[in-house]
Amino acid sequence: MSMLSGRPAAIGVGAISALGAAVAARQPWVRGTVDDAMIGGSLQEVTGQEAVTGFVALGLVVLAGAVAAAATRRIGRRVASVVLLVTGAAMAALVVGVLLDPDTVLGTSAAAVTGRTGTLEATAEATVWAYLALVPALGAVLTGVLAWRGVTRWPLPSAAYDRPDADRPGRRGERVATDWDRLSGGEDPTTTDRGTP
Repeated sequence: MSMLSGRPAAIGVGAISALGAAVAARQPWVRGTVDDAMIGGSLQEVTGQEAVTGFVALGLVVLAGAVAAAATRRIGRRVASVVLLVTGAAMAALVVGVLLDPDTVLGTSAAAVTGRTGTLEATAEATVWAYLALVPALGAVLTGVLAWRGVTRWPLPSAAYDRPDADRPGRRGERVATDWDRLSGGEDPTTTDRGTP
């Protein structure tokens, strides 16, 4: 198995995508001027958080999905991979919406600042940060693909935290006391035998 297709790679790509989404959302995605008497013709900026509400939340979904894909068994990995693929597609769709119509994004943001509804006449263009915001979306899709490939290739998680088998020492039909039962009865369950340490 290649180092680039293992669980650490999926978690790493998911974490970098989540961090990238958080960083990109704080930067200006749209810059331009608004033709309005109240605002004037000054230069206005709209950050990613203002342009696309929930972009950081989708980044956190990517991180959670990557961890879930690495920590679960086959069915959980399939579900996590589908969630990652859908989340990556949603992130990309939101960013492409801003890239295709930055005028409306700036106009809507300026209208909200002035307390109006709808949109104001604006002339805007997308900044490089809006284009860079596609990278976390692609990272989410890549994480989903890695998780999907890992369904059968990654080793199953350790059974250390699974419920123990029902097989307990004792004769057939005999009830064997658990540690909780022994503790409730006033005995010390840390002793190896009943009464001897």
